[in-house]
Amino acid sequence: MLHPADKTEAQDRMLGEFAELAMDLARDAARRAKEAEGPAEAAHLMLAFERLGRALRLTIALQRRLVRDRRADRVQAVQDRQQQVRAALAPVLRTEAANIGEHFRLKEALDERLDTEALDEAFAEAPLEVCVARIRHLLGLPPAEPANDAEAQVAPALPAHSSTHPDPAAGQAEPASLQRFGPS
Repeated sequence: MLHPADKTEAQDRMLGEFAELAMDLARDAARRAKEAEGPAEAAHLMLAFERLGRALRLTIALQRRLVRDRRADRVQAVQDRQQQVRAALAPVLRTEAANIGEHFRLKEALDERLDTEALDEAFAEAPLEVCVARIRHLLGLPPAEPANDAEAQVAPALPAHSSTHPDPAAGQAEPASLQRFGPS
């Protein structure tokens, strides 16, 4: 059974191939209509040409609609994931902030980080726990305490909490488990 993404790609290829075939047949019908020996034959070929043109226009319109729908679905998935991460980290920001100014600084840093992470194709598909752990690390927040033994086995190995933002240029690289969600 095909994975949904593979199935979508296969369907996109079929639509593209159908559009190419319809265009080839429409060109052939137009050429043959011009060379027709009688008005009945020319009328029949022009009708075929019109129907092929309609099939081509509908195929192209469908391809465009599918692209728009996928784009809208991706935007919605990213916005949903950003909201989930904000909700998961809101209590942590309140706890970690020494004062109201620090709280707003952390919220602003979180929003900037979420905007950056949204550029990664895999952000919305990555497990929420991975997204939260990565952003906690990047914001210099302490790692979450695993709720149970199963979660402790799944939780990525994080470095000890530091009060400063990790700086890969200063030699403090992200652990492999927290690097970008997908291949760059």
